Amino acid sequence: MTNPNDIRKTPSHTTVDRAIKTLMSDLGQETGPQPVTTAAGRLARLLKIYQGIRPLLEILNVIPLLPSAWRRALGVFLDALEAVNAGFKAGKDL
Repeated sequence: MTNPNDIRKTPSHTTVDRAIKTLMSDLGQETGPQPVTTAAGRLARLLKIYQGIRPLLEILNVIPLLPSAWRRALGVFLDALEAVNAGFKAGKDL
């Protein structure tokens, strides 16, 4: 069962929409794989995309339409990406 407190903490539709529009603008509406030659560049691109879709993932993480095991797995994934995102300095870590 979904905790009502978790639902109140989720981003609003406006927040999700703004984050995705900003991401797509920043990426220049690119689609498909982009040629990034370094591991640091690939990680920086991944984290930029993660930051843009994080509000959407946070909503998916609490909606009861997904089985609880799926939501827990998504939560673990979000926590792992957040830890990487918090410690990453482009071009410095890799």
